[in-house]
Amino acid sequence: MRPRHFLSALVLVSVLTACGSQAQDSHTTVVTKQPIPATPAPVEHALTLDAVNSVPGYLDFTLVKVQTASTIEPSLGGGLYYENSSAGETYVDVVLDVSNTTSASVSSEEVLTACALGTSGAEYPCELYAVETSGGTGLSQYEELSPLTATRLHCGISVPESESALTICLEAEGQRYTYAYTLGQTEANTIPLSVGQSLDVPDFASITFQGAYCTDDLLPPNTSGFYTHYAVEDPNSTYLVTAFDVTNQQGTAKDSDTFLGVRAVYREKYTYTGFVVVQDADGGGFSGSEDLLPLNPRRLYVLIEVPKSVSAEPAELFISFSGEEYCFTYTPA
Repeated sequence: MRPRHFLSALVLVSVLTACGSQAQDSHTTVVTKQPIPATPAPVEHALTLDAVNSVPGYLDFTLVKVQTASTIEPSLGGGLYYENSSAGETYVDVVLDVSNTTSASVSSEEVLTACALGTSGAEYPCELYAVETSGGTGLSQYEELSPLTATRLHCGISVPESESALTICLEAEGQRYTYAYTLGQTEANTIPLSVGQSLDVPDFASITFQGAYCTDDLLPPNTSGFYTHYAVEDPNSTYLVTAFDVTNQQGTAKDSDTFLGVRAVYREKYTYTGFVVVQDADGGGFSGSEDLLPLNPRRLYVLIEVPKSVSAEPAELFISFSGEEYCFTYTPA
């Protein structure tokens, strides 16, 4: 009888051991790691001046200009600017006309991302995104871009002055746009302008360029009685004056500063901007700030203070009007 009991015990132990093994296996969890999907590389495009680029359902933009400058200024001047305060660095000013094509407002700081890449691989991110306001005479870093509203945007990228060849990179919604740029150059498609030539933009304004000259004192046509004038205060400076006849074609009076802007460039790198004055209707003086009534032609002058040391040299004049830039080579008589 003992062998039978011993056998039964062996069988029981074996069964219990098997059941315990099955219970342990039933609680084993197998973890399978899922692969992390790779972030797709941006779709790359080459940028060209004045070509419309579309990011479907998000943004349309056009590269207007790329220039090197110590300050970021609006197209028509106005005295407002952002200055680069980093020692040994300058701005690459990437100027874009942008249109938000979404159904909601987008911040000017977030509409796109800009940077510059140096030949050594160094990356310089853009930290200044400023839109033009007040008809092209103001700048603001913090603006909401309304849907389908055209806006001029400046991307100010600070880079070392020792850099030379750069690649400008713009990214928006998985799209990447690049442009090869040489520091110190101004890249823009300008339109030649001649003395006596008229430009007309319906519902905005018409202008006629009347020429340029240098003077220490801007006098009105009528000096027979009391008159006002503009004399330069610094004896080492003079005024480079440009004259225009302007007709406001908008439905309401508009500030004289909002029609055009002029900058003068000497020796291909020294840039000067000025201010607008309006000749009085009776020819006896000038107004420093005036609203131009619709369809009432007026003579406007842009006074640019320049050193007398360069006044006998030629200058390139760049005239901004209705989003376009025109050029005229001024040669002293």
